[in-house]
Amino acid sequence: MADIVDLAAYGARFTTDPYSVYAALRARGPVHHVHFPPPDDADDLYLIVGYEEARAALADPRLAKSAATVGVLLPEEEALGTNLLMADPPQHTRLRKLIAREFTARRVEALRPRIQEITEGLLDEMLAAGDRADLIEAFAFPLPMTVICELLGVPDIDRAEFRRMSNDVVAPPTVEVWNTALADMAAYLDALIEAKRAAAPGEDLLGALIRTTAEDGDRLSAGELRAMAFLLLVAGHETTVSLIAGAVHALLTHPGQLAELRADMGLLDGAVEEALRHEGPVANATHRFAAEPFEIGGTVIPAGSAVIVSLAGPTATRTAFPPPTTSTSTAPRGATWPSATASTSAWAPRSPASRGKSPSARSWSAARTSPWTAHRGSGSRECSCGAGATWASDGRSRLMTEHDQEHGAAGDFDSTGAPDPVGALDLPLARKTLDAQPFSRLVRAEVTAFGDGAATLEIPVRDELRQQNGFVHGGVLAYAADNSITFAAGTVLGAAVLTSGFTIQYVRPATGARLVARATVAEATRRQAVVRCDLFAVADDGTESLCALAQGTVRATSA
Repeated sequence: MADIVDLAAYGARFTTDPYSVYAALRARGPVHHVHFPPPDDADDLYLIVGYEEARAALADPRLAKSAATVGVLLPEEEALGTNLLMADPPQHTRLRKLIAREFTARRVEALRPRIQEITEGLLDEMLAAGDRADLIEAFAFPLPMTVICELLGVPDIDRAEFRRMSNDVVAPPTVEVWNTALADMAAYLDALIEAKRAAAPGEDLLGALIRTTAEDGDRLSAGELRAMAFLLLVAGHETTVSLIAGAVHALLTHPGQLAELRADMGLLDGAVEEALRHEGPVANATHRFAAEPFEIGGTVIPAGSAVIVSLAGPTATRTAFPPPTTSTSTAPRGATWPSATASTSAWAPRSPASRGKSPSARSWSAARTSPWTAHRGSGSRECSCGAGATWASDGRSRLMTEHDQEHGAAGDFDSTGAPDPVGALDLPLARKTLDAQPFSRLVRAEVTAFGDGAATLEIPVRDELRQQNGFVHGGVLAYAADNSITFAAGTVLGAAVLTSGFTIQYVRPATGARLVARATVAEATRRQAVVRCDLFAVADDGTESLCALAQGTVRATSA
């Protein structure tokens, strides 16, 4: 059995910049036995990051969506019942048939005027608040929450408490808070359903589901109604918050695309779909469970194992999609996730998020004037212009203001919004450049991959490179990381670059036949790139062990 990959070794990077972690894992293989950090803190999980393997897994009947198939009862299922995301045929087929009688495209379309009214009201409040607003708190969070409350018929007086419970379910700070929130939510939904039944169900969706009866007399039980209400909360709330934040982030960090979209609202449909791919609101599909042992991507998954299919990782690969590294609202729409290949999925019409007109001119006014910052920003700084404006960052979830664009907080962009490369590099030139360094020749370093924001450097391990305990010397690891970072940056900045900052964290002693340093550009402007590097010790049989993580800041020179 392959070694378990401890995702905790990536630290905060796994949360703030998951794409670089998925890229590192994908370079090692499409399927990995992993340990997730707390609060999951679980070992018996398999993570699929390869596109073809993910596509196959989503449609594979050997992977059950119901944990009961392998004798497990998930906490949310125990507290709130089995919903569509946790069911397999024939249970899934029955539930979907009943729900589809009321949750129709016509009902969603009928929500449009009310959604627009809520949207305009929230934007008005943001503009009235002054020159600063928190995008998440003021808009992205309350918009779907208000719509869901109205869909379910949650009384106005209960909405503040419903929001608190919802937040603790969707983004709990601890497992204990999550368990309490699940119990509180179950009790509230049971009371809400009972109250609606006693008072004759209204016209909201929950009331309609209470009334609906199939031709054979089948109806949704109280537990199934509760589970459906919970599914609406999770599926409709967290995804919408992430979509709004991701789309704003993409547009504000690509001002050329933002200007193009403002000038032609006919591009809105494509922009929304590209935002879904570029900053996907859902990182992983719901858990699957191996009903029997089977092999996928060269890895044997034992029966009973939990399997997580990454949606963010495979869509970042260039083997199936154009690279989601720049927002391209005018690009032809390609394939998106093939969920319809699975027996428990269905196509849906575009939601009101994707239409060819703006809900309100207020939206563009807010985008021009409000200095939005990241909701969970881990750091901030004031601009040197003295205007008191700030920007905040939490890794890839960074929201940049027009003030930052004007004063260069995120660097320069060309007319497409993408970093403008300076000069040209290719693999032969990269190898020639490395070979010109005496120390590189001494350690026999070689660039083995180069291009598209990434570079790989390999060094054969010899006795001369080991320290007194037999491990590869830390200085050799730092050298390999520094050079691979510089070359990766060179793919976007050009040949004339210098490293201005470098850090390395040693994970475990390096032993083996080869040292491999894989670097990937995490963020780049015209003059600067932030690059992350994973270093692996490779054994004679090809087994890789993560031994260090590094990050560097590389600047273009005027050469």
